[in-house]
Amino acid sequence: QILHLEGNKISDFRHLEILQTRAPRLRHLYLNDPLNNLTNPICSKTNYAAGVLKLFPKLEVLDGMRLKYEFSLYKLGLSLEKEMKDENNRTDNVKSAFSNEESTTENTVDSEEEAAFENEIRILKECITEFKELQEQGVTR
Repeated sequence: QILHLEGNKISDFRHLEILQTRAPRLRHLYLNDPLNNLTNPICSKTNYAAGVLKLFPKLEVLDGMRLKYEFSLYKLGLSLEKEMKDENNRTDNVKSAFSNEESTTENTVDSEEEAAFENEIRILKECITEFKELQEQGVTR
């Protein structure tokens, strides 16, 4: 159920496919150990965790990080990323609406409110970026 493969040269998801049949009860997989400077090239891919989880849907822990628990950092990161995309879409829609209204009517949102909104978006983006960096470094265990 637990397999440690840190420090190998696994660089592609295809290299892990053999484990689907050879280790069907795999629940914990370790490909990255930043404390001992042992990793695999695949760990630097942007879709690393999602790709591994797609191959091993029953996997519970990846590199010491819980994947399927309600309060796991992995789920939090996915949730924040989705919220950020949704918020960017809403921001774009609001900006578009403001630019259309500017030509016909006076803006109802003052510049202070718009600046505060933009600042909150910036802070959220910084949090997501920091989370991703920590996750890549293996700090989010």
